[in-house]
Formats: sequence, C-alpha cells, structure tokens
Amino acid sequence: MAQTASFETIRYEVEDHILTITLNRPDKMNAFTHAMQSELIAAFDAADADDDVRAIIVTGAGRAFCAGADLSAGGATFDRAARTDRKTAPLRPDGEVEWSDEAVRDGGGHVTLRIFRCLKPVIGAINGAAVGIGVTMQLAMDIRIASEAARFGFVFARRGIVPEAASSWFLPRLVGIQQALEWCYTGRVFPAQEALEGRLVSKVVPADELMPAARALAREIGSAEEWIPGAYGPNVYEQLTLSLDAELIAALEAGEGTDLSASYFRALFDRYADRFDQDLVGKLGYTAPELLRSAVDRVAPAAAGLRILDLGCGTGLAGVAFKPLASLLAGVDLSPRMVEKARQRRLYDELTVGDVVEAMERAPGGWDLLVAADVLVYIGDLVPVFAAAARALPPGGYFAATVERLPGEPAAPAGATFALGPTRRYAHSEPYVRVTAEAAGFLIRLMEPCSPRREKGIPVPGLLFVAERAAR
Repeated sequence: MAQTASFETIRYEVEDHILTITLNRPDKMNAFTHAMQSELIAAFDAADADDDVRAIIVTGAGRAFCAGADLSAGGATFDRAARTDRKTAPLRPDGEVEWSDEAVRDGGGHVTLRIFRCLKPVIGAINGAAVGIGVTMQLAMDIRIASEAARFGFVFARRGIVPEAASSWFLPRLVGIQQALEWCYTGRVFPAQEALEGRLVSKVVPADELMPAARALAREIGSAEEWIPGAYGPNVYEQLTLSLDAELIAALEAGEGTDLSASYFRALFDRYADRFDQDLVGKLGYTAPELLRSAVDRVAPAAAGLRILDLGCGTGLAGVAFKPLASLLAGVDLSPRMVEKARQRRLYDELTVGDVVEAMERAPGGWDLLVAADVLVYIGDLVPVFAAAARALPPGGYFAATVERLPGEPAAPAGATFALGPTRRYAHSEPYVRVTAEAAGFLIRLMEPCSPRREKGIPVPGLLFVAERAAR
C-alpha cells in the first residue's frame, strides 16, 4: 500500500519499500525555493526515521528536474537583506556578518549535505533540465540515471557567482578535476550523453523508461531478506572514498609536505559532526579538555575572567571545561558543521569558521589563554602555530594543548621532530615541542605524559603542556 505525506513543493510517496520524492513545481520547472529546501530536508529526515524505506528516488514533475534557483524576485534573489524568507544573519562585535551562522549558509548546501548524510541509498532519476542547484543537489546522490531529454549545466560562471551546495567538493570526486573545471569554466548546458561520457550519470535511457529503470534498481538494492537500516549512505561512501587521499598521504609520508589539506579535514569533520560526541567521548574515552583544564588549574590556580580562544573547537567539548574561567570564550574550527554543533551549546561568545593560525593572527595580544585540545595532531610543523600563539598572547598569557607522542619516546632518535601516522594524525617528540615553544618566546610551565583518548581499546600515548608567554 502506498504511503504519502503532505508537502507543498514536493511529493512524498512510499510504495514497496521505495520512497519517491518528486520536485513538484512543474509550472516553474521545479525551480528551487526556501520552502522546497525545508521540505526536502524534512523528507530525508522522515525517510531516515522510517525503516520501511529501503531506497529513495528523486525526480521532477513535468519537463524539468530542477531549473535552478527561483529567480522570480530578480536581483533581490541574491540580496540577503531583501530576502523575507530567510533568517536575519547575526553580526559579530566588529559589525561584520557572522559567516559561520546557520542563517548565512547557502540553502542548496543544506540540502546537498542532508542528502549526503542520508542513511538510505538515493537514486537521482533526472527527467529533464537540471541546472544550478538542480544539478549540484544531485552530486550527493549515490546513483544518477538520466533520461535522453535531460540537460545539465553548472552555469554559475555565467551568472557571476561561485559554484554552491558543496559542488566544488563533490564534482571533482565524481568526474575528475579536468572535467569538473571544463563544465564550471564554460558554464554551458550539455546533453545527457555528455553527462554519461563525463561520468556524471551511470546510464541514459529513453524518457519513458526512466522511472521503470530507477524503480528496478531501487528494488534490487532493497531486495535483501536481511535488510539492515542505516547500513548504507555516508558510512559506505566514506569507506569507498578513502583512497581519494592516498596520493596526498603518500606524499606527506615521503616528506613532500607538512600538513594535511584544510579541505580534506573540513569535509571529513563535516561528515562526522552528527556522531562526533557520541564516538569520541562514548567509544574513545576522550578526556583532553578535562586534562587541560586540570593542568591550567595547577599552573594558574587563581585564573578567572580570561579571554579564551578555543582552537579547533569542534563541537564545543573544550568550551564546557573552560567556560567557568572565561569572561570571553571564542572558538574557531575549519568545519562549518562542527561550529554549528558548538553554537548549539550556547557557551561561546564568538564562533568562526577558519584556520587556527589565522584566527590567532587576527588579534595580536587579544587573548589570555589559548586552548588546543587534540588539535595539533592534525598539524605537522608547529613553528607557525607557536609563532602565531606568541603574537596572540600578552606576556603572562598561556597556551595549553595536547599532542600525540612520537613512537619510541623517551628513546626516540636524537633530532626526531614529528611524523604522520597510519591514522592520519601527527605525533610530535617532546624535545621538538619544548624547543619550538621556547624559540617562539614561551616558558614551559608544565609538560607531562597523558592519554587523551583510546584507540582500539588501547590508550593513545600523548603529551600535555602549558606554556607561558615570556616578557618581550
């Protein structure tokens, strides 16, 4: 028996364990609106919560899949101040827009990332024109099948705007960087056959065979007798795409670089944000924030009313530990999703998305305490970090952090500095940390072994330090 749900801009129909989501504004070629954004997210939420749904098909009503954003408002479409269907973006103390806030993120990105996090396999049945958000939302779908009538276009360059909805991350991974650049640079609209040849879609079928082909595939996916809800989606995608960074890791291990790319970690932690606290605290016994708070209390027992910057704040676990010491608590992280989770704790006075070194350099002498809980493990060369920390702190300010210890310490080879391990985390030697800190103008007030988390049930050997900025 078919099940339906009531929406205004989409149709939601479940039959034989298959959910069909149909973009349903045929008179507007299914142009994307804020209402459609909200309803698509709600539909995928409902699908994840319904164990009767084993696969999802997304298609469009009428002659188009989705003709992109609804531009009926003309120039006001891209004028945030003129939009009445979006929340007002908050401002920072300096009057600038708080770019990490939910209200600022592009609506297509919300939809694309929700599709990516879906626990059920998603099949795009592309029946007609798919341009702008109409094509970028497809990139997070697991499989795309196109009608011979379908047309695709990454038309952003012709509109004077940048590719949105996380397409700059997804598209090169699907079709390769050269093909992605050609489509984005030209902004041309291309036929289904070119999409097939460029690996954007898996097959092209006659228009009247599109939905039967999509349903046949969905039935095959969901036909297992022992169906396991949640066994698909981002978990499988993550495993299948681990090899994408193999060349980067090999280059790093060969000494051809010092840090993993920011884009890699941004994508990784955006995907991981929803289950981060549960896995890190519940499964890995993560205690770095509590260890650092205890260390700071020992070094500066009377500390209070501090201006604190939480470097790599993640979901805000360190904020919980250090909020009682703060007159101002700020956080910075590369991952917008992590920052979103941190904001939900309502602990921070300021939160930004960005690089930790750049965040420190923006406010010379502006902080009393810098906290980096399990963050330096993602940075090899610590010289820029300590240099930026020295500029960010006044004399007497503190830098408290944890690192993983280089294997073999205290018997590590003389001159050993840091190394990238198989878990894609850096380990640093104690002498390297000490020398690098002192060279930047710090006095080591506390340095001791610690274990900030477990890995496969075994405590990870770490090192904790509290360094004081010396008088200049």
